Amino acid sequence: MNQALEKSGWECLRQLQANQGLALEGTEIEGVHQMRVALRRLKVVLRLFKLHDEEISADLNWLNTLLAKARDLDVMLTETLPQLKLPAAEAQQVQEHFQRSRKRAYQAVRQGLNSQRYQHLLLALGHKIASGIPHGNSPLSSQAGPALQKLHKRLLQRGKGLHKLASNEQHEARKSARHLRFALEFIAPALSGKRAAAKTDAMLEEIKTLQSLLGTLNDTATTAQTLALAARRTPALLPAAQLWQHDAARQLKRSKPKLKAAWKQFKQAKIAW
Repeated sequence: MNQALEKSGWECLRQLQANQGLALEGTEIEGVHQMRVALRRLKVVLRLFKLHDEEISADLNWLNTLLAKARDLDVMLTETLPQLKLPAAEAQQVQEHFQRSRKRAYQAVRQGLNSQRYQHLLLALGHKIASGIPHGNSPLSSQAGPALQKLHKRLLQRGKGLHKLASNEQHEARKSARHLRFALEFIAPALSGKRAAAKTDAMLEEIKTLQSLLGTLNDTATTAQTLALAARRTPALLPAAQLWQHDAARQLKRSKPKLKAAWKQFKQAKIAW
């Protein structure tokens, strides 16, 4: 079990640190994105191997908040605004507004990554992983089934009628899908046999499809909220907010059949535990 923890834990920590240089530079948006992925995976590792720590959890949430704001603005500038068919003058005004917001967000990211709090978090995570599983815990092979079953059940509950759910409910289902995916990836080596491996791979593919669809919908909803808030503060941004609301409604309508089909495929996927 300690071997599984070390493999997954160190891998997540390497992913986090390998991308902090890009996040500090702020010129390549993948840096912040991959750091957020690493944080999410680390949270699953700590929960899966029963290594919860209040201070570490608080620091992970703090860092994720800094990165999330920068990531949302990256999505806004690289994906959302290019889709909006605004008059040139309005498009430039909106672009400049969010470029200023992005600059402030990345300044906050740099301050965070250069802080003692972040350095302490890295040391605490390393110590937690190196210390291994607390004595008395059961082997991973005996824990794998119940842990995965719990996560699978939670996703089935949260995703019931997925294509009809409100955006906040779909977001909760998306988080459950993410937890199940990461847990499967971490635990897969403990599931012996070729059949188990094939079933695991098949389920992972269905989960990834769900994540992709739900991720797009979440970005759409987050963008709508960001634009609406910005328009209240800066009325000149109102046309962009209204246009995106219209586009978002169309995207939501188009996504429902795909989401319904993806959910059906996931429910039919055979479990490997």
